[in-house]
Amino acid sequence: MKYNPRYIAYAKSNGFEPKEMFRIDKNLYPGGSMCGFILWISKMRREFKKTSPQSFLDDTLIDQNKFTKWMEKIT
Repeated sequence: MKYNPRYIAYAKSNGFEPKEMFRIDKNLYPGGSMCGFILWISKMRREFKKTSPQSFLDDTLIDQNKFTKWMEKIT
């Protein structure tokens, strides 16, 4: 299975491979297995906005590639 680079960064930030991270989150959040990722990506977006406000137009992220590369770099 091919994983989204942002999900790979999420799993790596928690010390797991994506397949294992999904299994863990499925147990932690039985009503929504992507909940952990959604919470994490929201936090990362807020952090990224602090370091790269020019990548946003108001509150809309306009530089998706830069955001992904930033996450890959920090994990």
